[in-house]
Amino acid sequence: MREEVGETCAVAVRLAVDELLGDKGITSAGDGREIVEILAELPDLWDVNVSDWNNDSMTSRFAEEGYQESYVDFVKSVTSKPVVGVGRFTSPDTMVSQVKRGVLDFIGQPVPQLQTLFFPIKSNRTALKISANVLAATFACRATTLYTHALYPESDPK
Repeated sequence: MREEVGETCAVAVRLAVDELLGDKGITSAGDGREIVEILAELPDLWDVNVSDWNNDSMTSRFAEEGYQESYVDFVKSVTSKPVVGVGRFTSPDTMVSQVKRGVLDFIGQPVPQLQTLFFPIKSNRTALKISANVLAATFACRATTLYTHALYPESDPK
């Protein structure tokens, strides 16, 4: 990798270390860990999560904040490279806790449109318009996933 990009560009690897499919997919205790072990020192940064999109983007209504920790917590023990994750955090205390405990080095930032939703003044038209766009995008992604599973039932983990 390094030969291709040179020394002026960082190489990051984003890997879903667990597909939450059990034996039918990559697991953080099996293949996911093995992949990280094999490639441990090659990238400049690891960006780890779970897949598919429904699992990675699980909202706080349906999963505990930081629920990905049990799937990604091994990565720091396998590599000396920085590790970033998202974890769908709602509390700065939880984010700081994961960094202090060595689970992650960095907390990934949501897309700017999502960040805007958390500004103190939410009643302006711009924030409402962004909220509508984010909701529409979320529903579109969910609909695409449902459509894919309808066409290819073997890809549905349930």
